[in-house]
Amino acid sequence: MVLLNKKNRERKMRLYWLIGLWPSTCVSNRATSYKQMEKLSDIENFLIQRIEAELQKEETKLSLAKNHLGHLKEERVVKNKTGSNYLAHPVNQYKLIRRFTDDWKEISNSLNGASNSQQLINDITSISDKVIDTSSDEIAQDGILRLQTTYFIGSDEFQSGQIGYLDSIGSPISRTSPKLSARDCYDIGRRGYLNSAPTRIVRDWMETALRLVDPINDEELYIVILDHLAFTWSKMGNTNAALKYYLKLSELRPDDTRFKSNINHYRTQLRAKWRVTGDDGKDGIEFDPMSTSANDNPSVRDETKAYETICRLPNSYNPSDAEKLKCFYWHNDEPFLRIGPIKAEMLWHEPEFIRFYDIISPKEVEIIDRLSKPISHYSTVQDPTTGELVNAHYRISEAAWLTAKSASADDQAIRRFRRRISLITGLTMERAEDVQYSNYGIGGQYEPHFDHATENDVGQFDEIDGNRIATWLTYLTQPIAGGDTAFIVPGIKAEPIARSAVFWYNLLRDGRSDNRTRHAACPVLAGEKSVSNIWFHERGEEFTRKCLPEQTDKSTLKMFP
Repeated sequence: MVLLNKKNRERKMRLYWLIGLWPSTCVSNRATSYKQMEKLSDIENFLIQRIEAELQKEETKLSLAKNHLGHLKEERVVKNKTGSNYLAHPVNQYKLIRRFTDDWKEISNSLNGASNSQQLINDITSISDKVIDTSSDEIAQDGILRLQTTYFIGSDEFQSGQIGYLDSIGSPISRTSPKLSARDCYDIGRRGYLNSAPTRIVRDWMETALRLVDPINDEELYIVILDHLAFTWSKMGNTNAALKYYLKLSELRPDDTRFKSNINHYRTQLRAKWRVTGDDGKDGIEFDPMSTSANDNPSVRDETKAYETICRLPNSYNPSDAEKLKCFYWHNDEPFLRIGPIKAEMLWHEPEFIRFYDIISPKEVEIIDRLSKPISHYSTVQDPTTGELVNAHYRISEAAWLTAKSASADDQAIRRFRRRISLITGLTMERAEDVQYSNYGIGGQYEPHFDHATENDVGQFDEIDGNRIATWLTYLTQPIAGGDTAFIVPGIKAEPIARSAVFWYNLLRDGRSDNRTRHAACPVLAGEKSVSNIWFHERGEEFTRKCLPEQTDKSTLKMFP
């Protein structure tokens, strides 16, 4: 590149010199002499060379842009063939984000300096920078890692697009078979390494990346993959495997002192172990990355293990519990509901988690979705130690609040929806919160939490409104897989059935926290999940849900005293 720039400068200087000489080298101001013609011919020759060089640069830039554009167009062909299920696949969502952090950036760089391209470059850069600045790439990588640990999906399944869990539930989307590259797999594994993901998960991604990488044409990537594999095997106790990779690395980079030091370290370990035990150094356990055994895959805490197990497995009931669950029509002694009672299902008996079916119309879903998306932002939680609203890794979604205060037709529809909920629950909307909308992307989830403030929380609700006495959770859309609501204590989950809602009380009849209501939103594996929440508060409900003279753990609807 330095040599090329030097040649260009020499050409320019030669051209300027020739132009300076012509026609000043002759007395005549006219281009008539033979000598002047020679000079003019030289100038023409240099101009042709300059134009050819400039055109070559333009062609090189456009060729690079065309190569990237061809790849992008291939993806669009796949999308058109797949239809609406294209973005339902988590790998396609991830690849879309990567295209804006990588491919579109490369196209923008290729077009830089090209004529009449500045506005297009600005448009591409604006979008790409927004994707990068919002850490969308890292959030998507975290989502895939979360799906892997929750649903026991191997990195090879994500890489090939053939996710066995989706096949097991009869989902059609795994047939689209999107593919991850060696770089994609390495970056996901690297993200897990930086965030202290289980070592077996990091190793799983690095082994898949190693299988895909071209060690000759992409040697740098090959080396960092081997380096991570050596480290993960050493962390898992297999010294021989770690030594094998470091020996290979030392062959590739003989001057790297760290690789040599690690080789000496592991050889010393193996010699010491052989002297003491007489074994061959194959010490340690090779965890099965997809094993369902809690011993093979220890969770960070017991609650995490319970939460992931509930998300992964179908509901299972003891006979004594199953006989208490029932389906029924609900009218709540309301004349309007007696004319059109609501289909209901008891999901659990104590505390009572009740599902109501067909409680929102498709038009109302469309209104909530349309009003919410332009104002959605990254969801926050209340820090129990400070009471402040903060972003948290355990709640991954976007949210919006709909006040519905205007006289518009849309706001009137939302108010009708709220009145319907009031009739069904028997609770007033006097102190109820506005409708909250939430939308979940790749691996979107909300780890185990309470909707209300417990006795130990700093950020308890004020005395004017009181605590959150009850939760109404409406499923606006139904994902293809994942996204269930897991109730930790009874060990069951509510499937996110579109246009249905689940209702429960958060507080006991004496106002204390009902700790059995701890719940979580399972990661969305495929498709889109949108929900809306309405939280009722204590004030205003003194006559709708009275405190009982004798305290009881009985929790919800008056049909079940």
